[in-house]
Order: sequence, then structure tokens, then C-alpha cells
Amino acid sequence: MKVNRCTKILVAVKHGICTVRVIDQVKAYKPDNPVPANDVRALMGVLQNDPASKDCLSTTGIFAPGIESDPLITPFIPQRLELVPGVKLYKRLESIAAKTKA
Repeated sequence: MKVNRCTKILVAVKHGICTVRVIDQVKAYKPDNPVPANDVRALMGVLQNDPASKDCLSTTGIFAPGIESDPLITPFIPQRLELVPGVKLYKRLESIAAKTKA
């Protein structure tokens, strides 16, 4: 079975009163192919070895059921880990585009 997916990693650093480093792993997944818990756990491994303040996992699709109640994942949500499903991702992108046009 061929799985259609693409992953990109973005790293953003904002300097100010405090320096904040955010890693956002963006996954282009079809709606019928939810992001599995193992992918979320793998990103948490990055958080353990990178000086990032926060990790985000964004997807054009959805997350597998039960991820937000997984006992290995929930302690990190929302302070250190944020899960961004497609609906929320598209709203964020629209907001950024609107600010850019203004």
C-alpha cells in the first residue's frame, strides 16, 4: 500500500526579553491517513535533545484517535507540545496571510 505523505521541519527563533525556539514539524497527510501516536512520540524525542522551548506537530489532516489522552503525550500538552490539526492549521495560515496583506 502506497502512503501519500510529506514531512517538513521548521525552526523559528524569536529574540526579545527572552529567546524562544520553536520547532514545528508539518505533515502533509491525506484525511484518511491520520498522524499516528508514534509520530508524535518521535517528535517528543526531538524535544528532549534540542534546546527548543516548544514543539508543534501540524498536519493538513487529522491525528489518530486517543493521541491527546495518551499517558506519554498528555504531560507535554500544551506547554511543551502542541498538536495542530488541519482545520486549525488552515485558520492560522489564513490569519498570517491577512496580516501580511494589511
